[in-house]
Amino acid sequence: PASPGPRARALGMLLAAGLHAAAARPALQSFLHSGLVEWYRLKHGGKGVSPKQGKHLQALVEAKVDLNILVLPKVALQVVQPAAQLFAAGALLLGAELHPGPFEEGARLLLPSLTRAVAGFLGWWLIVNWQACVCASLLMLRGGVL
Repeated sequence: PASPGPRARALGMLLAAGLHAAAARPALQSFLHSGLVEWYRLKHGGKGVSPKQGKHLQALVEAKVDLNILVLPKVALQVVQPAAQLFAAGALLLGAELHPGPFEEGARLLLPSLTRAVAGFLGWWLIVNWQACVCASLLMLRGGVL
């Protein structure tokens, strides 16, 4: 009997993909909230300014709102991308585990062992990079850099 390790790894990747997908909406809402907070700070932080400065402040507020709307698709893609990649790697790994049949000419595009190795590495690499980025950003946030 085959060991449960690769199957558990594939299911773990699929679970991580589901958790990343579930976190996408709160992450995007947080991005939009940060734009709203910045808009509010610019809009109401300039009380008692001259009319000329008020026009500049109005233009700055409009530019900030436009920038937030313009960057939203990029942020959405960056939030959803790890979930999509983890799902693809997990599905490839699970498919290679569930159908490990012999390689026959023309029957399969890739060797199951190659599929397992590549999908396992890609899933692992994505998780390690995501964890490193999150840890680095938290350290920079705690250190006052961000």
